[in-house]
Amino acid sequence: MVSRLKHLEPVLAGREWLTENFSIADIAMADILRLVNRFGGLAQHPACRDYVTRATARSSFAKAYADQMAHFGAADAA
Repeated sequence: MVSRLKHLEPVLAGREWLTENFSIADIAMADILRLVNRFGGLAQHPACRDYVTRATARSSFAKAYADQMAHFGAADAA
């Protein structure tokens, strides 16, 4: 994981999103990095932390996350 973060850090330091515009790729990556950050894994990667903050603040991320949790909740209830 650390080597991947070392490669990702300079990429995210140089741009706002993974591609030119915010996309599903950013939702997926931010969701993964959000979990890594929860356990302190982004402590040495400020660009990755900033990226997570930007991405998770978007309404489309919040909707995708809520939809995913609702899907899991429905499966648990079944």
